[in-house]
Amino acid sequence: TFVHWEVLHMNTSTIRGRFDRSSGAVQFDARAQRLDLSISIDTSSVNSGVRVLDTLLRGSEMLDTATSPMATFVAREARFEGEALREVLGEFTLRGVTRPVVLETRVNRVGRHTYSMKYVAGFSATATLKRSDFGMTRLLPAVGDMVELRLEIEGIRSR
Repeated sequence: TFVHWEVLHMNTSTIRGRFDRSSGAVQFDARAQRLDLSISIDTSSVNSGVRVLDTLLRGSEMLDTATSPMATFVAREARFEGEALREVLGEFTLRGVTRPVVLETRVNRVGRHTYSMKYVAGFSATATLKRSDFGMTRLLPAVGDMVELRLEIEGIRSR
């Protein structure tokens, strides 16, 4: 699972980064239209490629990794078009604040992996959230309030 983010900087350019450490679990049944998803993100693993920015992001006015080392997304509800998963509705917790978040989702593949023959599932998802909703107001409005999250999720059947 990969979690990337992007935010507008001074209405000039988009800053992009990722979290290097995350884990999760998913139970997915397209026919029954059921989904159970949980993702944990190690906020101290934020990586923008700019060391001084990463230090700022880990600080108390941004991700506050000392007090809130993990961000989580938990979802038990999904919207389908036929058997096609379109949205995952859940709650995102960051800095001790929990807000509803909708992941716009595309199923890339569900089935046997071509080489390993293991049963796999892959999803791409995006969500937009306001960082100020989670108490991160430093540098507003020079750094945008809207943060785009992009997730690439791969799962291997555990049983």
